[in-house]
Amino acid sequence: MKKSIEIDKHILVLQFLGILFVVFGHTQVNILNFSGMFPYYSFHMPLWIFISGYLFNTDKLDRFAVFIKKKTVKLLLPFYGWLLVYCILRYVFRLLGMISYGKNPTLHNFFVMPWTKGCQYGITSAWWFIPILFSIEIICFFKEQIFSKIKKYCSVYRILIFGLFVLIGMAAVYQARIVGSYQGMKEYQSYLCKVLFLLPFFDLGIIVKKYKSKIQNIKSIYYFGFILILQIICIELSHNSISAEIVHSKYHTTPLITYIVAVNGIFLWFRISEILEPALGKLKLVYEVGRNTWSILLHHQMIIFILNWSFVYIGKLVYRLAEIRIFDSIDIKKLISKPWYFCKSDELAKIYIIYAVVSVIGSLIIHNLVLRLKKSISINKIKVKK
Repeated sequence: MKKSIEIDKHILVLQFLGILFVVFGHTQVNILNFSGMFPYYSFHMPLWIFISGYLFNTDKLDRFAVFIKKKTVKLLLPFYGWLLVYCILRYVFRLLGMISYGKNPTLHNFFVMPWTKGCQYGITSAWWFIPILFSIEIICFFKEQIFSKIKKYCSVYRILIFGLFVLIGMAAVYQARIVGSYQGMKEYQSYLCKVLFLLPFFDLGIIVKKYKSKIQNIKSIYYFGFILILQIICIELSHNSISAEIVHSKYHTTPLITYIVAVNGIFLWFRISEILEPALGKLKLVYEVGRNTWSILLHHQMIIFILNWSFVYIGKLVYRLAEIRIFDSIDIKKLISKPWYFCKSDELAKIYIIYAVVSVIGSLIIHNLVLRLKKSISINKIKVKK
């Protein structure tokens, strides 16, 4: 989930919506899925790979060593830094009896598992995306290096390579459906399946950016009409089972339909974000959320975890003070054993949207606290030098 110094507001709005799809998917808030016609899990992670491809600068390619250094600094170093923090936190929570899930902190689980099956610590379940994105960017860097040397028929070759990527991705989905689930896959197979399935969407982002003006010229009535008809056909053919659990390599319909519904969701929200840009593009909330999707991805599950235990202790405190039972429906055993546990509370009818809102706000608070800490350290270093 990339940041850019200058980013057009259309893509900023798309990033804002994209991270909401991730959080809403995890917190079971279905207000933006058009009554289940466009479920988040049918397109939201392909959408993020698409955005990364769209923001990829094909006109000015660095040398490979420079590119690797930049991506390592921007993606891998922060990733492993926060992974260490959360690994320690998970260990502390386990000692306190607040968590029973997650792998032990071995070198293999810390360095290798994020690239293969992910989810090794439970409270980092959403992080699998980052090493996969890094891998895809490396592959596409080499592809773009080749295209930079081809002048004649470059557009034709680009479409052909995209088609090849789709065919390879479909083969990966087909293989995953045969194996059944990630538990039956070897680690390298799980890694390859995710990379190969998502790879075409990065390429699609590059292509759409190059042909954006032509896509914008399509009238919305035809644009949305085509997407809607195609989506209905796919839903009927797949018996309303079009979602995909990419992290677990679980695809519930055919490879072709899996790709069609993912592309449909991407193009649907690509045009909607363009329409909403004049209204949302100037809002500070949209700016803050859209520019800090990395932090929200990393921290929103931890905020959910903290919120759950807050409900537990608030319930205990209220009972001690007033002998009134609230949040009594929380199942402590499930809370301890399930990474994605949600309280179903009679006191808070809209509990799921509360989880979503608080997890986004909490993630932004962590982001700003880290920024202040970095700024404070930088100021102290300058004073020491003087």
